[in-house]
Amino acid sequence: MMIANNILRVAPAAKLFDLPLVPVKISNIQAFLSFADAAYQRVFMDVALRRLGQFPGPWNPWGIYDRSSEFPLGHYTENPNSPFNLLVAGALAQNIDVVFAAGNCRQFCPDNRCGGRDRGPSRSIWGANSLESVLTVGAVRADGIWLGYSSLRPDQPGLRSNKPDLCATSQFCEDNDAFAINTGPSAACGLTAGVVAGLA
Repeated sequence: MMIANNILRVAPAAKLFDLPLVPVKISNIQAFLSFADAAYQRVFMDVALRRLGQFPGPWNPWGIYDRSSEFPLGHYTENPNSPFNLLVAGALAQNIDVVFAAGNCRQFCPDNRCGGRDRGPSRSIWGANSLESVLTVGAVRADGIWLGYSSLRPDQPGLRSNKPDLCATSQFCEDNDAFAINTGPSAACGLTAGVVAGLA
C-alpha cells in the first residue's frame, strides 16, 4: 500500500494492479523464480489486454536479499541470459517501463534478511534489479542525505550495469499520520514509478 500510495501521490490518474508475489523472505530462489516467471508472463499478457481497453491485474516489485539458496550460485543473480532476466529485459521490446528498487543491503546498516556475503558494493543488487534495461532506484532522505541500508554502486559485474540509476526520497512520514513512515528503496521506487507514470 505504501508503494501504491506514493505512485498515486505523483500520478493520481494512474491505474494500479498488484501482483501478490513478494514473500517476507525469499528462502528458495529457484522455486520463487518459477513462480515469478509465471507471474511476469501473466503481467505481459495483461499489458497486451490493457492496450486493447481491458483492465487486468494484479502486480508488484521484489528483490533478492540472500543468495544462499541459489543453485548454482549466480545462475539468476549474475547471469543476464537466465530465463527470467531475459523475460524482464524483453519488456522493453513491448514498450513497458520496468522500475525496480535497488535493495536494502548496503554495508552500513543492512536489513537483517541480507545474506552475510550479500551486502555492500558489488554484492547487493542482484538479478532483474540489476539489468541495464530497467530503472533501478536507491533511497535518500528528503534532505539528500544517503541512507546506510540503501544498496549502491558499484554493481556486481556479471550484468554489466552500474546500479542504482538514481535515488529518490524515502524515510518520510505521511502528512496526516506521523506514525505512517515510508522507508526503504521500495518507497523511493514508488515515487519514481509515479513520476514515470505521470510522464507517460
